[in-house]
Amino acid sequence: MSRACFFLMTCVLTVLMAAGAMAETRVLTFDSNNWGTSPFGTYNTTKSFQSDNGNPGACVLFRGIGGVGGSFANAGFTGDFAAAGFDRISFDIKKKHWFLRPNNQMPRAFMFVQKQGCWPWKKEIQNFDPMASGYKNYFVNFDPNWTDSQAQAEGWSLRTDYGTADTASFSDTMHNVMRTGFWIQEMAPAECHVYVDNWKLGPAGLQFAPMRQPIKMQPAPGVKPSTKQRYPIKKK
Repeated sequence: MSRACFFLMTCVLTVLMAAGAMAETRVLTFDSNNWGTSPFGTYNTTKSFQSDNGNPGACVLFRGIGGVGGSFANAGFTGDFAAAGFDRISFDIKKKHWFLRPNNQMPRAFMFVQKQGCWPWKKEIQNFDPMASGYKNYFVNFDPNWTDSQAQAEGWSLRTDYGTADTASFSDTMHNVMRTGFWIQEMAPAECHVYVDNWKLGPAGLQFAPMRQPIKMQPAPGVKPSTKQRYPIKKK
């Protein structure tokens, strides 16, 4: 490895370590700190904590009719997301059972962030696969300092289709989070049961491609590779 490559890798690792020191990750595993976990939405949702069926260990089971939703205002999972360095919300979910509509229309799922007394900001979960067997992980990313127009350009919007509430900007919401959560809609009008585990707040982090084997360079056609040593060996 050349000195330049080694120096570059050292710089990258230093930056990553510094970023990791500034931002932490918080995870609800539902074997403790369960106060603040609640049903969400208009689906007659109920919740029950499970000692198993998680990913792994404990989890929470949400039951609804025609859809299902949950919210999390647990200790350590509210407040100023910008100050905490949070820019990703993720969770694991597994269906216990549910029913699609007669036309097999796929349900839609959303994650949201809400300030006290205000409409929540929501974003649809991409590639949601309600028929998957086993747990699947889903996430949404954000910058807590985005303007409303920046957030909307990234797929975030206000949910204003129920009750009455005030309107808070995206940045104001992210600096004063009362709760986060999810919901699934457009199910058949029947019971819907899902297991949820590992509700997580944290930094999205930098993604690196896996290291590959060095590529062996081939000489251009008609050019013979040199057999001379670049630096002659001095004889003693």
